[in-house]
Amino acid sequence: MVCAGLILIIFAFLGKLGAAFASVPDPVLGGVIIIICGLLVSIGFSTLRYVNLGSSRNLTILGLSFFVGVFLPEWIGRHPDVINTGNTEADAVLKVTLGTHMFVGGMVAMILDNIVKGTLEDRGIAMWRKRHENDSCPQKENEYSSLTPSSVAYGWYCVPRLYKKIKIISYLPFMPPRPRRGPSESTSALD
Repeated sequence: MVCAGLILIIFAFLGKLGAAFASVPDPVLGGVIIIICGLLVSIGFSTLRYVNLGSSRNLTILGLSFFVGVFLPEWIGRHPDVINTGNTEADAVLKVTLGTHMFVGGMVAMILDNIVKGTLEDRGIAMWRKRHENDSCPQKENEYSSLTPSSVAYGWYCVPRLYKKIKIISYLPFMPPRPRRGPSESTSALD
């Protein structure tokens, strides 16, 4: 994905490459988009591998989020006058956010998953934590020998070095958790 992003940036700056990219026929682009969207949906479903899909709670949340995610944006698209706050900017923001299928479905799923009672095993959190603990504790002799394919693909290899240089960075909410230390390593006051 990084390479694809860099290629598109290069195409934006070099006019001839951008023109060549723009000359790709629509059926070819359509075929590529079908494959990419299929892969994105599959990746989204792969996040459910730890969730108990035999649970009626989880099936209800999944089905309801899909239904509302498809239905509500279509309904808002057909009835645009429904959203009328009196502020044109607020109306535009609400129409865009509530007209986006992925946003609506994702928000419904997140809200329902957090308010409907369920065990950690049903929600997949217990298995995810167990898997995450195994991923975040590499062996001493070879830092990457025990990592799973998912942690290698989505790993942050620069983070341990950043944690050593800038200790406060581990408290930022978007940073991954600080790696655990072995018994022989000293701990600081920030840990």
